[in-house]
Amino acid sequence: MKRSLFTAAAVLAALLLTAGSTGRRTAGNAADKVAGKGTPEAAVSTPEPAGKEMAAGEKSPHAASRTRTGRDGSTERRGPFVENDTTFLFVHEYPLGSDTNRYKVFIRKGPQPNDIPNFASLSPQNETQWKDFTDMLHMLKKRHPGPLLRHTALEGLPHSWTPVRSFQGNYYVNGFNPYPVWISDSLFVRQTMDGPWPSRISAAERIAPMHYRLRTTAGYDGIEQIDIYFVDSVRRTAVFAFSNDRKTEQFQSLYVPFETGIGMDMVDFYSLELPDDEVEWDEIDFGALISGAAPLREADPKTDKTNNE
Repeated sequence: MKRSLFTAAAVLAALLLTAGSTGRRTAGNAADKVAGKGTPEAAVSTPEPAGKEMAAGEKSPHAASRTRTGRDGSTERRGPFVENDTTFLFVHEYPLGSDTNRYKVFIRKGPQPNDIPNFASLSPQNETQWKDFTDMLHMLKKRHPGPLLRHTALEGLPHSWTPVRSFQGNYYVNGFNPYPVWISDSLFVRQTMDGPWPSRISAAERIAPMHYRLRTTAGYDGIEQIDIYFVDSVRRTAVFAFSNDRKTEQFQSLYVPFETGIGMDMVDFYSLELPDDEVEWDEIDFGALISGAAPLREADPKTDKTNNE
């Protein structure tokens, strides 16, 4: 048992050392919940965006018509609007005790090479998290005695993935939900505010060149299967479709591998407290993406060609 547990832990340790993610620990209201805990994920705030602050009383001409002042002296500005070379989507300044919370939602231009050390820190960060992780692996081993299955069908599938979303027709790394997933040949690991959450992959197959199917809970109650559909050939964006055998619970999310996500722009935020998600994200027709009826049309900045050309 000890040797098996050590082997499982070593698998993830190697995975975490070799795979990064653009998901960073920011103060977001990620709706993703830890299985069995039901606690929204959150973390510490990010630095403020680069660029100088506007002088007192000075307003961007782009923001003037979008400014609203509250009775408590708070102000809201909705965008997008540009100030000092930074595109802001939403700015809300309001009293917070003896301080002022200058909550800003903005677009960070990629790549962000200085973030790479932060990506690596998404492995268990202290002794408590390592203990929690090994305890979860121990429970997996008790439920499923024997060595972890290794699935050769997953060869060629990227190991590290970060969530992305669409805003006004363009795709961005989602700084509001900065929790990546890692996939080894035997484990599906989902980052949460409490550290990595491992789930056993009981079966895997490659249905088609751009379609993988995994039997795993992925750390969610009521989930038994994940279908991974690649929907573009430039950034290798993929739809992750989570479902159970009865298809009564199903949701989809977009992810990109770390290698391409590191170069993408990010919708990020700064806040002194847990903010609301004030971004008017695009509604995505996942079925149309999967079928190819509505391919991703975002231009690749290096080639000026759309992702499916």
